[in-house]
Parts: sequence; structure tokens; C-alpha cells
Amino acid sequence: MADSPRRLAFAILRSFDTRRDNLDEALNAQRQSVDPTSAGVAKGICEDVLRHAALIDHIISMVSTVQPNKMQRVVLSALRVGVTSFVRGDPAHAAVSETVNLLKPKHDARKLVNAVMRRITEALKIRILSNEEALELRQNPFVSTLIDLKIMPWGDRFAIETEFDYFPDKSESRFELLSGFPNPLWKKLRRILLPEELAQVALAATVAPRVWFRMRDGRQQDVEKVLAKYESVLRLDDDSHERFDGTSSADLEMRGLALGVKERLAHHLLHSHPFKTVGLTVQD
Repeated sequence: MADSPRRLAFAILRSFDTRRDNLDEALNAQRQSVDPTSAGVAKGICEDVLRHAALIDHIISMVSTVQPNKMQRVVLSALRVGVTSFVRGDPAHAAVSETVNLLKPKHDARKLVNAVMRRITEALKIRILSNEEALELRQNPFVSTLIDLKIMPWGDRFAIETEFDYFPDKSESRFELLSGFPNPLWKKLRRILLPEELAQVALAATVAPRVWFRMRDGRQQDVEKVLAKYESVLRLDDDSHERFDGTSSADLEMRGLALGVKERLAHHLLHSHPFKTVGLTVQD
């Protein structure tokens, strides 16, 4: 039985690989004996792995003696889960040790996984994008966050920073890597889109969909209370302690009793007083 979100995510990806289940089918096959919170985190890890697979594999290729396309699928899946968990906030030591432990005790690739994860956690610094940076990134794809050779955005939530030249030096190549699109598709897009449009397409392909919450029966009037408190809930956890200054249709969507929130803000709402008191539940 999968005993952690990371291990559950790994099991889901293995099912996704070996049985060709879609993500929801693979999750449902694993989730009967798992609490909803762990299942939700695992699904988020899996979605990030699939959404950012090209970027993850590129990072792995920069530090590994074995290229991703030459690895066993089980090994590559473990590394993808490990890199994703590290980007999402796992401490370096946990990202290394727990990624290694995704493989069986006598698997001959454990040393390789250990070495690759150590190099990645030593070489990369993960930073949460401020609201201002995320907004600027969406409005102007040619900002430094996207064209600085030592920085690569992870959707509109994180920035991956390194002292080494890990990422392509040409902006168009960076956009292709960010998008994760197959090369033939990217070539077709290059012929019909302007550079600014290519950048916007690449960013859109990596931004997570909204997280949806739903009001429990009989709590409809509390929706307005949640919205009224929403601004005070969304505080960034970085050193600047900046506040989210207002909501807009781009940040929040209401459909009847359903409340759609951007993934980068959903964590704050999950741990907020309104969430705990008004009967919101996470909606698949």
C-alpha cells in the first residue's frame, strides 16, 4: 500500500506507465485506503510530473551519467517524482533519501538515483514567485524570469535558479523546453506564431488548472464570508511578507456552490480560518 503522497504518486505513475491508465483511473486504483489529503497531494505531484516532464528530464540529463531516454521507466519515474517533490518544497535530504527508497532495496539503480538527486538538490535553488513576478510573467513573457539564462520558471508558481548553464541560451529553445510539446508540434507553432505568442503558449502549457472547492449543503450563505476574508487569507510565505492585494476574475471563479482558485493560492485557502469554519471541501 502506498504510505505517503510521494510513494502514492510513484505508484500512480507506474500504473500510468504500465497499464496505460489515465491519471484519474490510476489514482482511483490506489486511493481506496489512502486519506483524501494524501491523495490530493499525490495527484498534484503527478500532474506536475506530467506537465513539466520535458523540463525535469532536461535537468536530470545535465547531472546524470545515464540519459533519461536510456533509463528504465521505473528509475525515471522515481527521479521525476523526486525532482518534482523537491521543487514543491521538500527539504533536500528528504528529496534524496525518499526518492532512493522509491526503488526496491536491491535495485541496481539506487546509487545512480542517489547521485543524481544529490547533484540536483545541490545545484538548484527553488524560489516561490511573488504575486508581482507571477503577474509580470503572464503579462510579459520576456521578463528576466523567463530569459535569464540561470533561471527557469516552473509554471507561474516557482522559479528554478542555478549558478550553472543548465538551460538553453536561446529564448525560443527555452520556450520549447518549458512547453514540453513534441518537436514536430513546436515546429508547426513556430511557423504560425510570433515569438511573443510562442512564449504565451509555452507558459499556458505549464500553468496548473484551478483547484475547485465546494460548499457543503446548507452553507451557501457562507460563500460571501469566504470571499470577504479571501484577501486577508492569501499571504505569501516569503521573507517579504507581501499580501495578495485583491482578487480578480483571473484569480477566483464562482460557479454556483463551487469556488475555483489558482493552485498557487489554494494552499493558503486550505489552511485558512474560512476554510476550516464554513464547510468547504476540495472538489476533484
